[in-house]
Amino acid sequence: MKKLCRAVMLAMLVGAVIGRSTADASPIIFESATPGASQSGGESILAWQFLGVRFDVLETVTTATVGGMLGGRGSLFAAVVALTGPSDFPNTGDLSSSDVVAHTTFTLSNVSTADLSIPLVTTLNAGKYALIFGTGLFGATGEGWLSAAGATNSGTPSYFDYDGINSQYVERPFGLGRFTVTAEPVAAAVPEPASLLLLSSGIAGIAASRKRRKQQAQ
Repeated sequence: MKKLCRAVMLAMLVGAVIGRSTADASPIIFESATPGASQSGGESILAWQFLGVRFDVLETVTTATVGGMLGGRGSLFAAVVALTGPSDFPNTGDLSSSDVVAHTTFTLSNVSTADLSIPLVTTLNAGKYALIFGTGLFGATGEGWLSAAGATNSGTPSYFDYDGINSQYVERPFGLGRFTVTAEPVAAAVPEPASLLLLSSGIAGIAASRKRRKQQAQ
């Protein structure tokens, strides 16, 4: 019985130590390329030309941000679209179909490209998705560009764009630049100094109790 009480006491002390948590930095789910160099121009993002890339999600995750090496004037949209396979495209050019999982509109004030992160929180199950930047939809009315200057592709990203003149999606075998998707931070347990002192004191007390019992037995 005494051994059980000591074990319970120790467990309570350990629980107190690891009770506080902190948030790590948002982990990267996907990045198509390194940031590269800032420039005033790049691949155009227009009402008739959206830029996109496919990415994989290996397990259910909640996103925190999307982004890329972006510049421009006015508002653009970012959309996450569910795909059925590695060569699939969004079901509609105007992104009005149910495969659009989430979207947001953001405003650019930087003419030269910068590595931007735009808040976009949504839950994605394991599967294939696309991240698309564009304008002319979801209230976006600006124009922008995605820079590939000095960037190095991470792996073999699958880029595509939407050709609004011909109303079709087109594969882009050559790199468009940097797209990113990050996840919500994961909470990690962090010991508190006061709790560490409590744990060490508790362990010392248990050791002293054992020593007294041994001396009494002798």
